[in-house]
Amino acid sequence: MNPKPATLHAELTQAKQQSATLEDSLKQYDIDGRVLSGHAAALVAELEDRISILDGTLSREQSVQDAELVKLWQERVGLMRQLVNARATRARYVGL
Repeated sequence: MNPKPATLHAELTQAKQQSATLEDSLKQYDIDGRVLSGHAAALVAELEDRISILDGTLSREQSVQDAELVKLWQERVGLMRQLVNARATRARYVGL
């Protein structure tokens, strides 16, 4: 059974809003210039790379089906949460 267009639209809107909120949260933990452990730097780089790849796909929204678009945005939200958590943990660790 396929989700109704109204449900997909609501889920898409929610995912986009969550993504924007996480982007704002990430700015609070911007630790550019601070030293990261090798593990933390690798984790942050991997998450940023995965988000960048998703952003490339999302920039071609017209060619993506609605249900797939919702899934991609939800995946982006999940990656952004991981990135915020990685940066927030690091910020707490260095005493910010």
